[in-house]
Amino acid sequence: MQSPSNVPAVLQSKYGSNVVVVDKGISGLNMPEAAIGAASATMPFTQAMASSPAHIIGINLAVHDANQAWESDYVVTYYLNQLIDVAQAAGKSVFLETPNPVNTPLYDRISQIAYIIRTTVQSRSLTLADHHLWIQTGLPNWQDSLE
Repeated sequence: MQSPSNVPAVLQSKYGSNVVVVDKGISGLNMPEAAIGAASATMPFTQAMASSPAHIIGINLAVHDANQAWESDYVVTYYLNQLIDVAQAAGKSVFLETPNPVNTPLYDRISQIAYIIRTTVQSRSLTLADHHLWIQTGLPNWQDSLE
């Protein structure tokens, strides 16, 4: 579930046919895997950014970081900043997205990780698509929408 102001729709409506929005998301990936190119990532993030023709990169990770007991807030912050640094070094404009809320104890840290993302956006003056907050405040019974 995405907010009505989901990023692809906003970009497409703002810039029209001059912008092509491509979702390169990899389901189930966590931040360390994305950084080094492990699991379902086909290459390290440095290589992916160097070879990408994209001008704007949205980073929407965290759901699968929320269930990794070994990932402290420090580790999440470290990898998030590493991904941002790599994309910016490759000349990309970066925006972050908070993860959608999840209604299962397996992902109890999702709100904390959304907070880390918000803090990172503020400290680095980035743009944020806050799906986590929008869903929780805009849909009073959001838990009922999950399967």
